[in-house]
Amino acid sequence: MPSSTALPIPLSDCPAVNGTVYRVPNSDKRFLRMCGVDYSGLSGAVDIKQVPTGSFADCMNNCAGTVGCSGCSWGIVQGDKPGPEHRCWIKSTLQRGHAANDDFCFGILM
Repeated sequence: MPSSTALPIPLSDCPAVNGTVYRVPNSDKRFLRMCGVDYSGLSGAVDIKQVPTGSFADCMNNCAGTVGCSGCSWGIVQGDKPGPEHRCWIKSTLQRGHAANDDFCFGILM
């Protein structure tokens, strides 16, 4: 009987995509991709909702389709379950960013 193995945790797009622009498919919306930064409630940002997604691109696509979204974050954080999906935080009222892990992804709607 084969041994059970955990599903691999997806690799972050960061830091390779830092400072680049992501264009949402079939849309005119674009996001500036940033790595190692987050906008949280501590700095005035408002979490609209959390959506499980399998990639940073899926996270930005969700933000683009959410009324009031001005940015989103995606990354593997403590407490995430093994598997392909992680939390995408859809945010509004971005004010001041703060440092995060180098592999943490943030997209700002342009």
